[in-house]
Amino acid sequence: MKDLDQVLSILLGAEDEAERTVEEARRKATTLLEETKRAVASEGERRLNAAREQARSRLEVSRAASEEEARHVAQLAQQERDTLALHARAKMDEVARDIALEAAEKWIRQVRDRVSLS
Repeated sequence: MKDLDQVLSILLGAEDEAERTVEEARRKATTLLEETKRAVASEGERRLNAAREQARSRLEVSRAASEEEARHVAQLAQQERDTLALHARAKMDEVARDIALEAAEKWIRQVRDRVSLS
């Protein structure tokens, strides 16, 4: 019976050891699963941040290009206004001379008409 007690004792010890081993394996699996979840979440966050930064960068480049184009269009518009103003100034003398000439001719006609009526 001593052998049977010894075998039973060994079997009970082995069962306890197996339970400890299984429990330890569960803890390791749980820890590994949690670490993996954190790593996946961290990688997802990293990728999301990288995508956000890339989007910000592209928006900044687009904004800068739009501002540059707006400046260029404004510059072209100013050049056009300056050209039109210069052209108008050049024509102003001619128009003023024509108006003065027309007024003088009208006045001369009126004076002639008065003189011829008298």
